[in-house]
Amino acid sequence: MTIVTAEYLRVANEKMGGVNPAALDSLIYWNNPLALKHWTMNVVELLMIAGAVMAFFHARRRWRERGDPSNLCLFWASIVYLFVSEVPLYFPHLLGLDIGFVFTHNEFSVGILYNQTPLYIVALYPALLCPSYALVQQTGLLERRGGIWLGALCVGFVHSCFYEIFDHFGPQYTWWVWNFDNPLVSHRLASVPWSSVIVFSLTPPMVATVLVRGIASKYAASRQRRSLLVSKPTLIALTLLIGVLLPVINGVLPTASIPNLASSSAAAITAYASVLGVATAASLGIFVFVLNGGENTESSASDRYPLNFFRTYLFVFLGLWIYALPEYFAAQAGLTARATPVGYLPYVVCCFVACGFVLYRSSAVTGARSRDAGEVIAKGLGA
Repeated sequence: MTIVTAEYLRVANEKMGGVNPAALDSLIYWNNPLALKHWTMNVVELLMIAGAVMAFFHARRRWRERGDPSNLCLFWASIVYLFVSEVPLYFPHLLGLDIGFVFTHNEFSVGILYNQTPLYIVALYPALLCPSYALVQQTGLLERRGGIWLGALCVGFVHSCFYEIFDHFGPQYTWWVWNFDNPLVSHRLASVPWSSVIVFSLTPPMVATVLVRGIASKYAASRQRRSLLVSKPTLIALTLLIGVLLPVINGVLPTASIPNLASSSAAAITAYASVLGVATAASLGIFVFVLNGGENTESSASDRYPLNFFRTYLFVFLGLWIYALPEYFAAQAGLTARATPVGYLPYVVCCFVACGFVLYRSSAVTGARSRDAGEVIAKGLGA
């Protein structure tokens, strides 16, 4: 007796090549990694799970060495956010929500929640959010006056650029399937709903940054002034609080109501594009003009985690996109010969360029500060 809907079973059979019946009745499922429906699934699994592991150890190290719980709080809060935000989309019929079938993930090696959530999706949230935050954190922007708001904007922009490279690739190889008949995802950029671009990849990291800095970091700072550390029970409480507040606040932002506020589909798309354009221009301006000398940065030469992960991420997805291009260019009316929807390549190229620039600029800013610190140390030793 499965708890999924008949619509889910239809989509799984018609568009994803079937479903594992045993997984539908299991809280946790396991598939042979060598028998997945496409080899790209193995690649993204390894990448995201490795990214989540790196994010965890980086966050734990910062907490132990600097007494800063913000990274670790963000790591766990992102997973809380996953379950609070996605579970209602999996089982709206069980929660009394009249939103219909929105999307479904394909089957990967390991998953949970009756075939609904692959393990790599659980890993995806911290794997991309944590290095986005750490990248901006290391520039010192978050420590400046008013930096929490500028920094939050940059974290959202960085996360969105990297995430959309993944978001536009997945549908072509049925990593997941959207129900384009659902009004919630009716406004799209090729195969990617605008709501995914704005309400998922851009604004939640911004809100998460404000919550983490405004709650966890300020609480930790108040404890440090009294030479006290944040306890594990307190860290858990802060994590749960931020993880629950995140979807609530994100859901009441004006961007979440664009489809309802806009008078037409064209107006909604224009509004989404305008939000993205303003965020892009502002964030790039911050990276160019505000971060102009590496002042106040807290990075160290050995703390290369966000740069190293994101460079690996870009390398992997560059290879995946090169592989996908022949089928992409052969697509007709936005569909491949396998009837899978393709993403919007011009936007993906822009994201690659923006990601490259952000990594270059961040590396220059943190590198400049590291050199300055090295000179100070050298002078001190010479004296």
